[in-house]
Amino acid sequence: MKVSKEDAARNKAALLKAASVQVRELGFAGINVAQLAKSAGLTHGALYSQFGSKDELVSAAYASALSETGSRLPVTPLRDFLARYLSEKHRDDPGHGCAIAALVSEAGRQPPNIRSEFCSGVEKFVEALEEKYGLSGMEQHDPRQAAISTIAAIVGALAISRAIVSQDKELSDEFLFSVREFLESIPE
Repeated sequence: MKVSKEDAARNKAALLKAASVQVRELGFAGINVAQLAKSAGLTHGALYSQFGSKDELVSAAYASALSETGSRLPVTPLRDFLARYLSEKHRDDPGHGCAIAALVSEAGRQPPNIRSEFCSGVEKFVEALEEKYGLSGMEQHDPRQAAISTIAAIVGALAISRAIVSQDKELSDEFLFSVREFLESIPE
């Protein structure tokens, strides 16, 4: 049975959404094509009709996850953003959180196309943070430097917190709280 263009577009969007979650939860190597197709409500064959290979799907899923990271920044005070980003909820749900923090330790070992996507996603995150928050309280630094420093701090704190939470929840929570408190203490 032939699939309409509208159905094909819906199928592709469903696959990308499911793959975007799965890549953040399981990493690049953890994507399971059969499970992914099932979670999107499609067949294995439907997946390969949309994407020529698993690598093509992973690259597209990663690009989708990265675009969500920058586009989901709320227009609220920086303090509120930091409270949400450096929270237990965000730490405990990597599949729906920041793709940069979820995959930072893996990105440099990926093929050039994925490294390029990662670099582009990081740049967009810097631009979004700089634009939406201006980081005006950091007068001693230019806004780009403030955005880069803030991203390095929050991504690092979140990644470390996730890596150690099963071994030492108290220390994991301390990373989230301490970095958030430090960044909030910078005078505005």
